[in-house]
Order: sequence, then C-alpha cells, then structure tokens
Amino acid sequence: MDAGLQKASAELEETVPQRLVLVVTHPMTARYLLRGQVGFLRRQGLDVWTVTSPGPDLDRFLEAEAVPVVTLPMHRRIRPLADLAALLRLYRILRRLRPRLINASTPKAGMLGMIAGWMAGVPIRVYTLRGLPMETASPPGRLLLGLAERLAAALAHRVVCVGPSLRRRCLELRITPPAKTIVLGSGTSNGIDLERFAPRAQLASAAEPLRRRLAIPNDAPVVGFVGRLTRDKGVEDLAAAFFERLVVRIPGCRLLLLGTFEKDDRVPASTRRRLENDRRVVTVGFVPDPAPYY
Repeated sequence: MDAGLQKASAELEETVPQRLVLVVTHPMTARYLLRGQVGFLRRQGLDVWTVTSPGPDLDRFLEAEAVPVVTLPMHRRIRPLADLAALLRLYRILRRLRPRLINASTPKAGMLGMIAGWMAGVPIRVYTLRGLPMETASPPGRLLLGLAERLAAALAHRVVCVGPSLRRRCLELRITPPAKTIVLGSGTSNGIDLERFAPRAQLASAAEPLRRRLAIPNDAPVVGFVGRLTRDKGVEDLAAAFFERLVVRIPGCRLLLLGTFEKDDRVPASTRRRLENDRRVVTVGFVPDPAPYY
C-alpha cells in the first residue's frame, strides 16, 4: 500500500464511528440496566448495537433507545446444548459486526460474550459483573457457575464490578486479579435518578391510596423488596429473617414484595406458600414504576 492510500485509509478509520456491542441475557435487563447508557455512548460518537434475547420488553427498549438490536435466545440457567448454539451464533454476529469493543453483563451473556468476543478477535472486551449467582447455587451448579465467572473474567480485558463489596467478594473468591477489576464511582449498576425518588407531593399523593389499597395500616413499619422472587435474590433468607426474627420484635410490621416468582431458580414451595398466605406479607407482582411504593 502506497503512502497516499495509507493516509486515506487512516483518515477514513478516524471518521468511522467505533462500534460497541452490548450483550445482555434478557431484554428486561436491556430495558432497565442499559437505560440512558446507549444514548450517552452514542453521543460520545460510538456506533452502539445490542444483542439480547427476544421478549416483550424488547419493543419498549427499542422505543426508548432507538438502537440496532440483534436477537439471540439465551437462557439464564445452564443448558449446555442451547448455550453452545448461542455461543456459535454470537460468534457469527460479532464476525459480521466487527466491533472494536464488546461489553457483556449478567452471568450467561457475560460468559458467552467474552468467549465469543475472544474467538472473534474483538480488541477490547469488558465484563460487567452485576452479582455472583454461584453463591446461592447448589454444589454442582456452584462449581459450573464459578468456572463460568472465572472464564469470563479471564477473557476480559477489564472487569467492572458494580459495587465495592462485590469487588471484594470477587477477589476473595479469586475470580480475577485485583489489577483487572474496577468500580465506577462509588458503585452502581446503572446510576440512580435521584429526582425520581425524591420526596414530593405527587409521590405522597400516590403512596397514600396505595397503602390503603394494600391494607397496610398507617402505623405499620414496612420492609420492602424489589426484584425477581428467586433463591438467587435471597428471598428464602428474607422470609426466614422476617418470620423468625422481625415479626417477633415488631409484631405489626409488614413485608412488601414487588416482583414475580419464576420457574427457574424457584424458592422452596413451603417458603412460597407462607409468603403468599400470611396476611403480614403483601405481594404486588411486577410494577413498571416502584417509586410510589418506596
């Protein structure tokens, strides 16, 4: 290649946006944990693509972020044949898109994203560590999940931990060397819109009828939980703490659950029955805006 062609090629490279591929397992994760990130990254000049599973939340994510999306079925649980098929498809997607950067988060997408990114030769690979499901898994699953975490971290150039305590635990378990890990700011999964949760008249007016509709007395202290009602999220421990300790000390308190029980990673049937049948537990299901409940 002569000098003139080399210069033209370099100038073209500078004008073409650097492509970033974000990989998450579930479209709900994309909708909530990537909210605002995509727009910010695009304003920095990046050509942002997202890879996630198909699902009802995908349309809302597309409406909010207006970003190119490639759908790829991925399962949260370990399914060897399906996971292998997803890995090969993700490798082909990356070979076609040829990104300069890949950022993958959530355990399954993190593992598949880092392996496929390494196979496809993506120059910059970042694994965002949002939690450690291995800690609540049964012994065989704990071993497999631990291997998956270590493999994802080994193939990543940087491991972003969403909190200082998670980074400490990650290092205690020797998942990755300290030099490879980082916590952004004071630690967060996607930041917090403080204005959304700030006390104001509108929120108060929405909260008062909520308390009446849920039959929670005005003087009853409320313990709240927001998330998927699974073992991985500590629901079994929450139930034990509430029934065995908290109501003994504060008989009038209430447990308010925002979220749904799921088939994968089920809580024990006895725990679920008690949560669903005890009058001191209020189960609401999934809500799009939890701010009034807070």
